[in-house]
Amino acid sequence: MRRGGRDPGVTKHMFDETSSYIENGLRRIIPYYFVFETHTKGRWVGRKLFEVFCKEFQSDSPEYYENAIDSGRIKVNQKAISMVTVLKDNDLITHQLHRHEPPVTARQIEIVVETSDVVVINKPSSIPVHPCGRFRHNSVIFILGKEFGLTNLRSRLKIYMPYDKNLICTCVMNNKIK
Repeated sequence: MRRGGRDPGVTKHMFDETSSYIENGLRRIIPYYFVFETHTKGRWVGRKLFEVFCKEFQSDSPEYYENAIDSGRIKVNQKAISMVTVLKDNDLITHQLHRHEPPVTARQIEIVVETSDVVVINKPSSIPVHPCGRFRHNSVIFILGKEFGLTNLRSRLKIYMPYDKNLICTCVMNNKIK
């Protein structure tokens, strides 16, 4: 969530959503509830919410979205809606779901250099840098924040990757808010 136009990075509240554990060489995340939030995009105005979800978010089936709307897991402006709800400009759409993140390697992220300006790490290959897709807590940004206290890492990254994707890559991250 942005405050005053500034991204606060990762916060303690985000870390408290769940925890991780190691099993058979993999870092696993205990499933947790998460709420996606977005405002109506211009191309969605005047369209039924159900139609928008089915066409724009095809990771789940129409039956899933119908059930999520009927059960109140998908809301508009914090209110339960129906299958025929039409979106208006600036409506707040929320979607609560139970997240099950895929496991990643349990290999430790190695901090090579840490200054007030940058953090240089050796990153194991199976861990994404940023939260993306089905990954949130199993991302470099969250792991460094929760396990190393580095919560102001900016998303402007310089990533130096070796040619063999199975090798560890080195990431240089901005550690200063500008």
